[in-house]
Amino acid sequence: MVARTIVGLAIVLAVVSGLYWLVRTAAKAKSGQLEDRIEVVATTTPIRVYTAEEARAMDLQLAPAAQSP
Repeated sequence: MVARTIVGLAIVLAVVSGLYWLVRTAAKAKSGQLEDRIEVVATTTPIRVYTAEEARAMDLQLAPAAQSP
């Protein structure tokens, strides 16, 4: 009786795992993400880059990396 219960539980777990795999694969195929890589779809570019003098004239805070020595 215990062996029958264990075998039944193993079958149920196998079916649940299989269904989970199928649903996950179908969702990836539907969204077009069959590969697990990141794909760049767009990039942003600065609209305007201010010089240090222009930033000082407009009283803007300069980022430490943008300050020239």
